[in-house]
This record gives sequence, structure tokens and C-alpha cells, in this order.
Amino acid sequence: MSTYIDQIAKDDDKFVARATHPVRRAAAIADLAKARKKAFWLLIVASASFFIYDQFASNHSSEMLALLFVCIAWASYSRMESDLRLLRIIDHLQKDDKPVA
Repeated sequence: MSTYIDQIAKDDDKFVARATHPVRRAAAIADLAKARKKAFWLLIVASASFFIYDQFASNHSSEMLALLFVCIAWASYSRMESDLRLLRIIDHLQKDDKPVA
């Protein structure tokens, strides 16, 4: 359990480092926007596949496993979306703080 908590702390530190550095933040925004678009369409296909599979599956344990996969994937997508929004807000606020010459 402590390794999982340590990994969360490392991920948080990486996010803060990206968010506070303007060049890394811009690169992260571009990378996350691209990854978000790909992830969204993959999740649409995965969700549709789950519902099609659900109609024909006779094994309920495999249905639950597929549903668990789809739910975890959507939760990961939600985190990606929130990270992207937060980085964009930080970027916008940083640009507003700079004095206009």
C-alpha cells in the first residue's frame, strides 16, 4: 500500500513541476489534448463493444469484468480531462499575470 501512496506522491510532484514551468506546461497541454482525443474515441468503441458483448454473453463474470474495465477506463479519462483543464487554467492565469509592455 505504501508503494501505491508513494507513486501518487511522485505523480503529484511531476504534475506540479509541469504546471509551474511554462514550456513544459505548454507541451503537456498539447500532449494531453492529443491523448484525450484518442482516448475518447477508444472509450466510445470500448463502451459500444461492451454493450454489444453484454447482449450476447452468457458468462456473467466476464460481463462484470468487461464493465469494470470500461468504468476504470472512463475514470482515467475523467482524470486526464481534469488535468488538461487545470493546466489550461494555470496557463491562462499565468498569461494574465504578466504585465503588458
